[in-house]
Amino acid sequence: MTTSPSPRRLILTAGGLLAVGVAASLGLAACSGIDITGPHGRESVAFHDMPTALKSDESFRMPALLPEDASDIRLRYDLQTTGAWFRFDSPGGITANYCHAADLSGDPDGDASWWPDDVPARGFECGNWKVFSADDHWYAWDARDTK
Repeated sequence: MTTSPSPRRLILTAGGLLAVGVAASLGLAACSGIDITGPHGRESVAFHDMPTALKSDESFRMPALLPEDASDIRLRYDLQTTGAWFRFDSPGGITANYCHAADLSGDPDGDASWWPDDVPARGFECGNWKVFSADDHWYAWDARDTK
């Protein structure tokens, strides 16, 4: 007479094999250098104008300081921090009523090819953002992560 394993024993065995498989997969991923913690690095996106930017998947990254007439919007952002850098064109400049003239301190670490080499000593502060104009463009960076 042959006895079959009970359904409970089959479930426990299958669950144990699954747990071992998951643990082995994670161990192999860690050994192979695969990043299982999520994205890292920096990303860049560009938009022709503000309406296009606001319809994009990146619309949540557009700060309120960007004027409605902003064009040639370029954004670089860090995937691990709050770091973000903008460049945009606007005939009227920044129009947000919460911006005020201020000293620009901190290192914006704008490593994008379009970011200027030098940041002026004076510009605007708009909440967490530092903003300045140079070479007929406007630039802004999120100053929460600056040194």
